[in-house]
Amino acid sequence: MSQAFDVIVVGYGLSGAISAIEAHDAGAKVLLIEKEPFPGGISICAGGGARIADDAGKAFEYLKASNAGTTPDAVLQRLAHELVALPGYVKKLCEPLGATATTNNTKGNYALPGYETWGYVRVLDVPGFDPKAAYPHVRAEGEVEGLNMFKVAQEHVKKRDIKVRLNSPVRRLHWEDGEVRGIVCDETFEARRAVILATGGFESSEDLQQQFWPTPPVRAVATFGNTGDGIRMAQQVGAGLWHMWHYHGVYGFHHPDPEFRLGIRIRRMRNWVPGSTSQHDNPMSWIVVDQRGERFMNEYDPYMQDTNHRPMALYDPITQNYPRIPSVLIVDAKGRALYPLCEPIYSDPATAARFNKCSLREFDEQVLVTRPDLDGIADEFGLDRARLSAT
Repeated sequence: MSQAFDVIVVGYGLSGAISAIEAHDAGAKVLLIEKEPFPGGISICAGGGARIADDAGKAFEYLKASNAGTTPDAVLQRLAHELVALPGYVKKLCEPLGATATTNNTKGNYALPGYETWGYVRVLDVPGFDPKAAYPHVRAEGEVEGLNMFKVAQEHVKKRDIKVRLNSPVRRLHWEDGEVRGIVCDETFEARRAVILATGGFESSEDLQQQFWPTPPVRAVATFGNTGDGIRMAQQVGAGLWHMWHYHGVYGFHHPDPEFRLGIRIRRMRNWVPGSTSQHDNPMSWIVVDQRGERFMNEYDPYMQDTNHRPMALYDPITQNYPRIPSVLIVDAKGRALYPLCEPIYSDPATAARFNKCSLREFDEQVLVTRPDLDGIADEFGLDRARLSAT
């Protein structure tokens, strides 16, 4: 006989943890199940700043302007309403643990109506929490406080004694009489009320990338676990999909060591809003050229963390390829002296065991190739000497 729960949550990242906490507090018997041998998902590698708003009306106006008519108003209105309540919710989670949460008003990323209402809530400190000891498989460089946010959620899961199963991939949803009745992994679990799929995206699934994204395979930067499991399971029982073409990201490096199979995020440069804020306090040190050796993009556009990969998606119908994938980043000695370029982020025991001892400067040394002149760079990467020199 299968075990029965009121609510089953599939995926133990931040959204799965919060879903389990809320279901438990509403009186449900909850199972939280995760395919990896450790919790955290991609959330544990995230920036950790949850977007908030101080005015639901302005937040809705901004969301509507930035969604290009692709999302129903009711969804955006609910999101805007909950974002106003989010600071209080995060602080409520922090208080019993003695953790510190803070808010700020950074405004929105885009100069659209309502952008002035936006900010972040972050967890700055969790007493007694040593990220390296608690999560030795995780490396998070740059402005990354997802470790703190996830730790708070994980402690609340433990305090409630919610049933957790790790190392348990879910194969499919249990479908009966036109309804989802549970899940099937190594055994069947019954869900009397609901199954929540908190299984993340599909950036580590090459076949789903090929189906939904217009460019060649893109490298994930954090985890190998996001392979679209929940998407496939939902499709099997008739779910529709939306917004599958879009991903949020920035260009970065491929490591020459085949054992480092993730992408390496490039140094985090702050977004800036034209006419409002400036990028001048973050000096750029590099340019990017295509496979012919020609510069083709603004390497530091206003919304670098969101959209900077998009100029690389140019498709050449004559050659039937993408002449900007891969591209070559060029930096001189003065630029290299400003700051490290590599910011590796990962949640993977094998990667951590091999690369955790490498400093950021050592990552730069492994990734970058040094040559004495432009012709040497052109020859190294098969670029046209004259075009590169002109660029």
